Amino acid sequence: MTEPTEPQQKPDARRPRSRAAIAGWLCLAIGLVLMFISLGFFLIYGPLFLASFILSIVAMAHRKIAAGVVLLVVTLALPTISWIGLFVMNVNSTMQEIKDEKKSALSAIAFEEVRGYIDGDYMYCKGKVRNNGTEEVDFIKVEVEWLDSAGKVLETDHTYAVAGEGLRPGGAKTFEIMSPADQRMKQYRYYIRED
Repeated sequence: MTEPTEPQQKPDARRPRSRAAIAGWLCLAIGLVLMFISLGFFLIYGPLFLASFILSIVAMAHRKIAAGVVLLVVTLALPTISWIGLFVMNVNSTMQEIKDEKKSALSAIAFEEVRGYIDGDYMYCKGKVRNNGTEEVDFIKVEVEWLDSAGKVLETDHTYAVAGEGLRPGGAKTFEIMSPADQRMKQYRYYIRED
């Protein structure tokens, strides 16, 4: 007679449990949130993306191949695309702010003593620009349109009344635009051109 034995437990056929993929997704999500808050948090979100990358490899090592591969691909692609997008948005925002400041500064520029006439083979538009604002303005571009008696534009020309040297508040600078003569020219209009 044999002694009764304890029933033997069958080996667990399930795959090993790994929480590496979950932890990787959590690191990735926190890193993305921090990146969207500010690109300057790189010392925080950079290591989180690295941790997500490493955890994707750990998940694959624990036989969670599909979850690990998806996490790996997303970890490599999403932060890079997001960072580039945020960088471009920040650059565009900064450029728009600069453009708005320039537009505001140019609105304080006034014309003085402007006259247009034909002399020999050329048409001239001469005058002065004055900065009535409170900030120095540079790159003031004056454009003139030469018109016939019906108001049709015959010729357009421009010059920089002020270049990189700037025009201080209260300051004035003369300009002259010279274009080939057109005997049909009867009137003209001039304005500050915003580039």
